[in-house]
Amino acid sequence: GRIAFEESRVAEAIRYFEEATTVNPQSSEAFHWLGRASGIQARDLGAPRGIGPARRTKKALEQAVHLDPANLEARVELATFYHQAPMIVGGSTRAALAQADEIKRRDSYLGALLTGDFAMEAKRWGEAERLYRGATEQAPSKTEAFYKLGLLYQRLPEFDRAFDAFEQVLRLDAREKRALFQ
Repeated sequence: GRIAFEESRVAEAIRYFEEATTVNPQSSEAFHWLGRASGIQARDLGAPRGIGPARRTKKALEQAVHLDPANLEARVELATFYHQAPMIVGGSTRAALAQADEIKRRDSYLGALLTGDFAMEAKRWGEAERLYRGATEQAPSKTEAFYKLGLLYQRLPEFDRAFDAFEQVLRLDAREKRALFQ
């Protein structure tokens, strides 16, 4: 399934992941991959044909989190689904924030990044900056919060501050392609 997924054969990947969840119905990883592939299919199909795959995405990601509450990747994808999906397929701002809070409880850095992303999408610039700054203070050796801070400053537009953030990313990892591009 993962090979098919990486080769963009999404329908085939879904069949393999469905088989994996049947063979091992206790595998959080199998449900997570099924949710991920179904989400790609839903996005690619668009409305209205993507409604079924979107609902399968939600169900699979919820099962992945149910089976392994510590599966933070699945939680992030579930929170993102709730945040971005329309209500008709199970989208919910309240559910997205609940997942983000649970992620923060388990990994405050990752939770701050996700909550900052939600704030940035809502154009709550000050809140996004506070969350990303907090993440940089929590984990000054990780690049992601600095990168997101740079993107935020680009949107404001505060280009000097954006360059400073991207340069910090490059001090930490000189090969970070996204920061090099920015």
